[in-house]
Amino acid sequence: MSALNDHRLPRPESTEGITLLHGTDGTPVRDLVRDGLAGSGLDPDDVRVAHLCPRCGGSAHGRPFLVGPDRAPYLGVSRTEGLVVVALAQVPVGVDVEPADRHVSSSVSAMILHPDERGDPLRSWVRKEAVLKATGEGLTTQPSSLSVEGGAVRRGGLTVLVRDVDVDGYVMALAVVADAWPQVRMRAAGEEAPAR
Repeated sequence: MSALNDHRLPRPESTEGITLLHGTDGTPVRDLVRDGLAGSGLDPDDVRVAHLCPRCGGSAHGRPFLVGPDRAPYLGVSRTEGLVVVALAQVPVGVDVEPADRHVSSSVSAMILHPDERGDPLRSWVRKEAVLKATGEGLTTQPSSLSVEGGAVRRGGLTVLVRDVDVDGYVMALAVVADAWPQVRMRAAGEEAPAR
């Protein structure tokens, strides 16, 4: 794997923080991005959401990213029943969320869990999905090939940090390509952004 399967190289010196926004599953991603960019110094009208598929190179689907000024943040997106989450950061970021009551069968657990893992397969799944989104690999990598129980994973010479995020009724994980955790600010769509 190259340093990152992304359109930009990581900027580890820039750890201003992560803005994590959530809305109902009907909330358009572009609205959450606009909300997240408020107060950032970037004009949301100068930034658009685009996609790039790591398998086929197509732009109609695949990993979302922001097109705009050089300092446009990295973008992570996850949708599930009742919830959409957007993460904006100055380092590559991935986020995944699933309903807490989602059942994971034993055959699916075998495809998810690394031989060293013994934890909750759903929690392991969202952690792995967040890591693979942060690196740009997506599901081109077999989830059972990596262990995420320690909170950090080495991928292609890079450190990917992963942690759980508390959201009532959901299992959610956030991952960043960084050596230390930036500050995470989480808020609902339309909530006033806290002063920085």
